[in-house]
Amino acid sequence: QVGMATFWAIVRYEARQLLRQRSFWVFQILLLLPALLIAFGPPIPTALVLLYLAIPILVGPALLRDAGKPGEIVWSSPTDALTHYTAVITGLWLGLLAGSLMQLSGWFLASLFIPKIFSSSLFIPNTFAFWIWPVSLAFLLLANTVGLFLTALLAMLVRALAPLLIIWTVLWLGVFMSIIFLPALGDGGTSMQVMIFNNIFFNNLPFSPSLGLGLSRDRVFGMAAWFLGLGLLAASLGLAASLLADKRRGVRRLWILPALILIGVLAAVGGFDLNA
Repeated sequence: QVGMATFWAIVRYEARQLLRQRSFWVFQILLLLPALLIAFGPPIPTALVLLYLAIPILVGPALLRDAGKPGEIVWSSPTDALTHYTAVITGLWLGLLAGSLMQLSGWFLASLFIPKIFSSSLFIPNTFAFWIWPVSLAFLLLANTVGLFLTALLAMLVRALAPLLIIWTVLWLGVFMSIIFLPALGDGGTSMQVMIFNNIFFNNLPFSPSLGLGLSRDRVFGMAAWFLGLGLLAASLGLAASLLADKRRGVRRLWILPALILIGVLAAVGGFDLNA
C-alpha cells in the first residue's frame, strides 16, 4: 500500500509539474500552427516532426531532476528505484497525453471553422479530417511513448540537460533529413520498403479517412510494433543505466531488471520480424 501510494504521488507530481511549464503551452500552440498555415504540409508528419523535437525540452528537466542534489532527498527515503523511475515516466506520459488530447480538439475545431483549408487541393481530400479519427490519437500516443522512452535512455546516459538537448537535436536532424527533406529534394519520393525501419514520422504513407489506414494498414501496424519495441528496450536500458551511473539508487528485486530488458529485446525483435 505504501509503495503504491508513493508511486501515485510521484505520478501526480510529475504530471502537474509538466502542465505548469510555460514551454508545454508554447509547444501546444506551435503544434496547432499547421492548422492555419497549410504550407507546412500534411498534419500527421508535421505534428510528429515537432513532437519528437520538443519532447526532450519538455521532459528532460524532470528526468534529470534527481541526478543532482534533489536526489539526496529522493534516495534518502525508502523509495525503490524502479518505483520512482516508472512513476516519473508514467506522470510525464500522462502530461503528454493531455497535450495530445488538446491537439486533437484543436484540429477538430479548425476543421469546423476553416473548411476551405481542409478541402484544399494541396492535400488529399479531407486529409485533415484524419485528425478526428480515433487512430490519429494512436499515432500521437506512440510518438509520446517512443520519444519519452528514448529520451529517458539518453538522459540516463548523459546525465545533463545541455548534452541531452544537443545530442537529441543532432539525431532528430539526421532522421528528418533522411525521411523528409532529402527525399523531397529528389522529387521522386522514397521507397517505404527502404524507410520502414527509420520512418518514425510515418511520412509518405497513403492514409485514408474513409478507409481507416487504407492501403498502409499492415505496414503501419508493423512499423508501430517495431518502434514500440525499440521504445520498451530503451526504457529498460535507461533504468539499467540509471542504476549503474548513480549508486544511491537501488532495486529491491534485482531479477526485475533483466526481465524488463528481455521483454524489451523480445518486443524489438518481434517488431523487426513483422517488417522483415
